[in-house]
Amino acid sequence: MSLIKDLKKILHIFSYKDQQKLLLVTFIQVFLAALDLLGIAIIGIIGAVTVYGIQSKGTGDRVLTILEFFNLESMSFQRQVAYLGAFAMCIFITKTVSSVLLTRKTLFFISKRGALVSSNLIKSLFSKSIIEINKYTHQELIFASTTGIDVMTTRVVGNTIIVISDIALLIVLFVGLMIVNPTISISILLVFLSLGLITNKFLKLKAFKLGIEEAGFSVKSNETIFEALNTYREAVVRNRRSFYISTIKDLRYSLAEVTAKRNFMPNLNKYIMEIALMVGALLISGVQFLINDATHAIANLTIFLAAATRIAPAVLRIQQGLLSIKTGLGTVGRTLEIITDVNSGEHQVVLSKMPDFNYAGFNSSVKAVSLEFSYNVNKKFILHEINLNVTPGTHLAITGSSGAGKTTLVDILLGVLKPTDGHVYISGVDPLLAFQTWPGATAYVPQDIVVVNGTVWENVALGFSYDSSHETYIWDALKLAHLDNYIKSLPEGLSTQVGERGHKLSGGQRQRLGIARALFTKPKLLVLDEATSALDGETEADIAEAIKSLKGSTTVLLIAHRLSSVRNADQVMFMNNGKIEAIGSFETVRKIAPDFDKQANLMGL
Repeated sequence: MSLIKDLKKILHIFSYKDQQKLLLVTFIQVFLAALDLLGIAIIGIIGAVTVYGIQSKGTGDRVLTILEFFNLESMSFQRQVAYLGAFAMCIFITKTVSSVLLTRKTLFFISKRGALVSSNLIKSLFSKSIIEINKYTHQELIFASTTGIDVMTTRVVGNTIIVISDIALLIVLFVGLMIVNPTISISILLVFLSLGLITNKFLKLKAFKLGIEEAGFSVKSNETIFEALNTYREAVVRNRRSFYISTIKDLRYSLAEVTAKRNFMPNLNKYIMEIALMVGALLISGVQFLINDATHAIANLTIFLAAATRIAPAVLRIQQGLLSIKTGLGTVGRTLEIITDVNSGEHQVVLSKMPDFNYAGFNSSVKAVSLEFSYNVNKKFILHEINLNVTPGTHLAITGSSGAGKTTLVDILLGVLKPTDGHVYISGVDPLLAFQTWPGATAYVPQDIVVVNGTVWENVALGFSYDSSHETYIWDALKLAHLDNYIKSLPEGLSTQVGERGHKLSGGQRQRLGIARALFTKPKLLVLDEATSALDGETEADIAEAIKSLKGSTTVLLIAHRLSSVRNADQVMFMNNGKIEAIGSFETVRKIAPDFDKQANLMGL
């Protein structure tokens, strides 16, 4: 029941129209199974005709009726056998080629639908808040949206269709053989059904367990490799490189062992099936020659062998298919959980629109009304009673000790987090609506700049398609970030590859590249979260001067720990324990907030 339940869950990720197409394919496969039955019946007739011909006897009434149907009754038995054999061969070839083409088309269809399911998962994922995304590791999400869905569609759904088709083939053949020869039909059923049930019962639990282990080792090894690469400097200093080497080796060996076991299981079925076919043929031939004359015994044995050549591969495919399905379900268990979870609840509307660099109608005001936020309903509020009104062109510096709630507040202002209570407005509307209506009008610079493996151009215009008309905007942004002279000195200029995570750049250059990225769209609202923390004093002063030049035309929200960088802000806001303790000019906040004044004194301000 668990297998059927899981398959239903997977089928529900397909649209109703796609489910109808898959059902149609199954019906076609059932029709093709009837061709196999016809071919087997003709092979049985060939056996009877051959025996009658060798014995120089006349054929039986049923055989004669069939020969008359094909207009072969007056020919020699050699010609009758030749014509019947050619006809049977055409039937088997037609059926096999049709099944191959249909299966190929079906697998291509399922594979493409898998790509659609993957893109829909990404779409649903990107419409969730950062809290919901962070419920899973990045490697789990990557595995689910790529390998997990590939296994779910191609391996599980694809094999399910093949299994259903082969089961239909067995049913059609069994019913037909019961009509033609009940004894042979029951013999075949006993041999192959008992064999299939025994091997399936023995292997299915093992297959499911292997699937779970394969997914677990794959995700864990990827996470460990990612961790080792991201902490390489620390690993060198702490002399822990050998630890990572050993851990990764053990995980890859474990994964290889599980994969080898999974790959061997279908071969085990094949060998068992070959032995069963030989034993079955010997037993049935012995029984037939004991209870029947040579004519009937050979005819029945011919039918058995003909049927076995079609039934044995079908049973083998069913066993392999069920094992693959069971392994696949073990592999995609976590993927199904993620899909179900991500598709539930509310979804934000995600629209794509290029910036126009003008932003007509955009008002760079930011307003927060009675904001409350908690990561859990039963836990302490991270933010409490936040009211804020930033007028267009104002430069607001947000300060406070670590854990005061500064970054959480910015995440809420930018729509990355949804407040537990209260409202946020940018240009008088919800932040996400503002970003979709005026893309590029708001820009954000995080503390940890993410540099992608690409060119300078691709990093500055990250997320936007190449457009030669944007080159001027890119150089303007690089100039404001004080990175233009360095880029011009490079042989390939904007086309210079910066390497994975920007390893060809210094820390300060990566930080300035992130600032240039934010300034590329000429935003009217700029939010910076410790954006100058990796810069030297001179460069930080230059960037501060560049940001100061935006005063009046661009609203700036700046999170800063170093109070020297906020002295020139129009307003300074000091946060403490999730609340706004003071807001006003630098000197005003010093008078209201003792902790702020203490920090200023420590820095000699």
